[in-house]
Amino acid sequence: MLRAVKGGWKVIVRGATLRQLTPMDEQIDLTALRDSIRDVLTNECENAIVHRHYASGDSMLQPLWTTAAELGWLSLAIPEEYGGLGLKLDALATLYSELGRALAPIPVLPTLLAAELIAQGASTTHRQAWLSAIAAGEMRATISYRGKVSGRLDGDVLTLSGRAEQLLDGGLADILIVEATIDGEQRRVALLPGEERFHVETLLVSDRTRSLGRVVLDGLAIPATRVFSQTDETVLACHAAVAIACDAVGAADAILEITIDYLKTRQQFGRAIGSFQALKHRIADHKASLVVAKASVDDLAQPRGCSLADALAAKAHATRSAGIVARDCIHLHGGIGFTQECDAHLYLRRVLLDEVLFGTIAETLDAAALELAA
Repeated sequence: MLRAVKGGWKVIVRGATLRQLTPMDEQIDLTALRDSIRDVLTNECENAIVHRHYASGDSMLQPLWTTAAELGWLSLAIPEEYGGLGLKLDALATLYSELGRALAPIPVLPTLLAAELIAQGASTTHRQAWLSAIAAGEMRATISYRGKVSGRLDGDVLTLSGRAEQLLDGGLADILIVEATIDGEQRRVALLPGEERFHVETLLVSDRTRSLGRVVLDGLAIPATRVFSQTDETVLACHAAVAIACDAVGAADAILEITIDYLKTRQQFGRAIGSFQALKHRIADHKASLVVAKASVDDLAQPRGCSLADALAAKAHATRSAGIVARDCIHLHGGIGFTQECDAHLYLRRVLLDEVLFGTIAETLDAAALELAA
């Protein structure tokens, strides 16, 4: 776990060993980070809690969001000067994998993607205010990947019209960052729902640990200072691709473990069905495919960075492998696997959304091919 202290941060490993960590420390133990995050999620986001969250209809698991903020998960990649640790994508990949494994119903991914944009392109004043609030868990954010918004700049006022879609957890966000065509250029623009007059429509999806939103803008006037300067879209796209790949692999790994446990206990013909050779082979194939998918993601999530083509290819491969595993694990559970009460069913829904977030598998492969051809 990470906890803020004067002059730096503390990493709390399994609630026992403390290690003082100064911001920008490149030697953070990723295994210890993974284990500590998993411990917290095991206690605060076990499957029974996720089932209750599904039934409640709540937008997110507020106690877990509070814990995530207190332990510094939202600060991992935020620059030091804004209250963060300034760590790299490898630390974020560890977090995303564990969130997927636990089906965590909190908007960490969209918030940290927005934080990436804010750190790159927002004005100095907005960077200071917004990133500090995000690091403290006081502000949630999201970005739009689909839609068509146009803007007209008139002095210090920008007027926006159009539709922004695929706002991941948009109904929870305090900041919406949408793409708009302004004076013939594609730019990012920040909207604050509490200050501007528009409505974010929340769209329920099969995976109720997350949601999508859309917003229709009709002549919305905002300060021109909310327009972002030129940002590196490649960095953002790599972040998004690796995050979704990690979430999918984490979820698929968990559903496979659940299925293996089920096969050890389910009896048929006087013996555990896990002893049947045909089922052993299916499990072995799934395990091997996830090892390869995880290795491809781990190779990308390194401090040295990665190319966009590689990130897109890894996302397509990881989500496809995770989808195959999750679908078959439902069948391996038999009829109970198709019920919402079954834990495996929740994981399948998570993986199905990962397959289409920020582009379907086919769209992602097309984008990777275009990058390679460029």
